[in-house]
Amino acid sequence: MRATRIVINQYRSIEHIDLTIPEGKPLVLFGPNNAGKSNIISAISRILGERFAPYIEMQNSDFFMRDKAKYPNAWIGCHFDAPYHRDRKGNEYYECYVRYCKEASENTYCDSHEKKLYISNADRNAIQAHLVDAERSINYQLIYSSRYTLLSKFSHAVHSALRDNDKDSLDNAFRQIKEVFEGIPERLFCGAFCRDSSRFCPGIHT
Repeated sequence: MRATRIVINQYRSIEHIDLTIPEGKPLVLFGPNNAGKSNIISAISRILGERFAPYIEMQNSDFFMRDKAKYPNAWIGCHFDAPYHRDRKGNEYYECYVRYCKEASENTYCDSHEKKLYISNADRNAIQAHLVDAERSINYQLIYSSRYTLLSKFSHAVHSALRDNDKDSLDNAFRQIKEVFEGIPERLFCGAFCRDSSRFCPGIHT
C-alpha cells in the first residue's frame, strides 16, 4: 500500500491543497520562507504519524488564518492505492481524513464525505509517516540506543512482519555465511586483509 494524494483544507496557512504523490519518485517541496512547506509536512505527520490523529491537540494557530471562530474546522486527508480501512459491513475505504473541530471532543476520522470512520491501530500501522525535523538529530534516530528511535521502530516492524518460514530462511542463510567465513584459514584471511590495507596505509607491509 502507498499514499497517492494528500488533501489539506483550512489548516494553518493552507486554505486548500490537493497534492499528488508520484510513484517510485521522491517528492520535494521547495519555496520561500512562509510558503507553507512545514505546514504540509505537519499535516502529513498528523494523518499518517504515530499518534492517533483526532487526539492531537489543535492550537489556535493551527486553525486557518489563526481564526478558530471564523474557521472552526480543518481537514487533512490521505488517499491510497489499496483499501486502508474496512468497516464491519465489509465496505472498503481508499481514503482517510481527520476532521478537527472547534471543540476537540468532536475531532474524528472520516471519509471525504464526512462519514465517520472507526480507524484501528492495525489500519494505522499498515502505513505510517515518521517525521525527523530539524529538532530531532538524525544521528540519534539511526541508532539502537532506544526503542523509540526510527531505526529501532523500523527493525521491530520488519521483525514483526516476518513469518516463521521467513525467519527460518534468514537463520539458515546466516549460518551458511558464518560457515563460509569460519572455513577460511586465518592466515589466508589475515594475509588478504594486510595486502588490501597496504594500498591505503603505507606503514603496513606484508
